[in-house]
Amino acid sequence: MPSRTILPASGVIAVLGGALMILGGLATNSLFLWILPLLRQEILDRIPSPANSAAELAVYIIALLVSLGGVTVILGGIPLLAGHRTTGRLLVALGGGAGFIGLILALGYYTWVNGIGGVGAHAGYWAGVVLAVIARWLAGKG
Repeated sequence: MPSRTILPASGVIAVLGGALMILGGLATNSLFLWILPLLRQEILDRIPSPANSAAELAVYIIALLVSLGGVTVILGGIPLLAGHRTTGRLLVALGGGAGFIGLILALGYYTWVNGIGGVGAHAGYWAGVVLAVIARWLAGKG
């Protein structure tokens, strides 16, 4: 693929990946909307009071980044389409990485509680994360 078409191609892949991440999150009843109260109940309530506020803020920030992962990947695809490799790769990496970490945590907990049977429900989100990784890698070649 000629180098002048690599960045736009990676931008298209990033936008598609971000859309799949968003749709995959919506299809699974927004996995990240129910994990925050769960974290508060299971983890934050066991932390001593002075450290609890900082830990709760960190959990909220991580949940926000994860829930906006698909949007961040799409926003990274736009600069890639315009030929801005560094900005696009950074946003795709942030959105895809946050989405990947959040999905691993949520799937781990879901599997622990409900068993392995429902893991396939998140296939669309996984496909979006894979496309985000491919878009970032491809943009590095351009």
